[in-house]
Amino acid sequence: MDIIEKKFDVAIRIGHLKNSSLMAQKIATRREYICASPKYLEQHRLPLVPEDLSDHNCLSGGQGSWTFKKSGKTVSVPVKGNFKTNNPRVLLKAALDDLGIVRLPGSYVSTEIKEGNLISLLEKYSEGSKDIWVVTPTRNKLNTNVNVFVEELKKSLDRDYSGAQF
Repeated sequence: MDIIEKKFDVAIRIGHLKNSSLMAQKIATRREYICASPKYLEQHRLPLVPEDLSDHNCLSGGQGSWTFKKSGKTVSVPVKGNFKTNNPRVLLKAALDDLGIVRLPGSYVSTEIKEGNLISLLEKYSEGSKDIWVVTPTRNKLNTNVNVFVEELKKSLDRDYSGAQF
């Protein structure tokens, strides 16, 4: 979306930014995890490579494929399942209820992984971390409201989520 054309003051973008006339500031880092409950994995074969996901119930936010890094290249693997929602909290609950394999950001699953409620899968195929950016049109460089908003957002993330991988 073109935030200049739409007259937005601020946007949040994840991942690699394309060259543009927008000003960008990194505000956080995001990493997604593929995981499932121990009980689900007791009842189903452990996926060893991304393609093994075709044999599993993948709980998804509607996307028909998940991406991975394999031999240095990004690969897209089709996933299917009987559960779709665009609510990450609902996906997390479904995974904790042993319904299948889920792909969610660390902000949702890192505690569950640490506590053993979920097991991280396919780690060696992870895309790794992606930066989260706040972008603004250059016309807002001196806009006090935009600058205050961005600074407060950064402070809030540092205070409430220090060291978190969203």
